[in-house]
Amino acid sequence: MRKYPHLSCRSIGRSVLGRSIDCFMIGNGPEQLHMNGAVHANEWITAPLLLRFMEDLLECSSSQRLETITHLLQQVTLWIVPMVNPDGVDLAQDGAVIAGDDLRSCLLEWNGGQDNFTTWKANIRGLI
Repeated sequence: MRKYPHLSCRSIGRSVLGRSIDCFMIGNGPEQLHMNGAVHANEWITAPLLLRFMEDLLECSSSQRLETITHLLQQVTLWIVPMVNPDGVDLAQDGAVIAGDDLRSCLLEWNGGQDNFTTWKANIRGLI
């Protein structure tokens, strides 16, 4: 038996550089709630925060609060995409090393020749 029976996951697409964009679903209720994280590249901290929220919620659903959480998850389905912009997050954290030569040149030009992308908000194509 799985540790978290209320949890399922699927890929909802791929990033420009081919990374999977994963969506986690918790619950099976008719009310739908969607949460996104890491939309802007330099806001990467929202991804681990959403993952921590998911873990805490799921831990509660398998503990002494089972009845309350189970009731909630029969009313609501949470759709959680922790990292909408994985290429941008990698760029903000690791610089343009992730990109091919042509893309790297463009990124450096768009960033004023700087290899420090820690304030980069856009995706890998430079679009916000």
